[in-house]
Amino acid sequence: MLRPSYVATPPSGVEYTKDKVLLFLSDAWGLELRNSKAPVFHWPSWRPNHTPVQTRPLIDAVMGALKAEGVTGFAAAGYCFGDLPNKIHRPAPHQSCTHNPAFPPASQARADAILGGGAFAPGYKRSYYEGCARGFAVHGDLSDPVVKKAKKEAFEERMGWFKRYF
Repeated sequence: MLRPSYVATPPSGVEYTKDKVLLFLSDAWGLELRNSKAPVFHWPSWRPNHTPVQTRPLIDAVMGALKAEGVTGFAAAGYCFGDLPNKIHRPAPHQSCTHNPAFPPASQARADAILGGGAFAPGYKRSYYEGCARGFAVHGDLSDPVVKKAKKEAFEERMGWFKRYF
């Protein structure tokens, strides 16, 4: 099944590295989402059909096609994507927040215990955005100064990670 997708490259005439690709793995609302608009859907019905069993073959197919075109480097950003498989070989940044039923404080602490303190050899860092809710970095309410600031900081942090490691 074809999924909505797009390819973005710099404007014509601008040189760029053609052997690296950033995959943006969108959250449940998908690529069509405008920052402040989120359609209502039934999360419990959606979630079982979007596990690694369903999503990994799509990602592998895209990566396979890109490899056939000469791409050798891949990075991924996945706000609220979760469950990334065992193909992570670089430091893994994670951005969390106060109100997230899918990744509550106890789960955040568990992730830190499992991945932090050098346990994940490539490196692990979890940033925490106080006062924000799940999805703040993608579809947060930009009229809320706390959310707006956190979204900007999360974006800058992620871009810094790409510049440093990718």
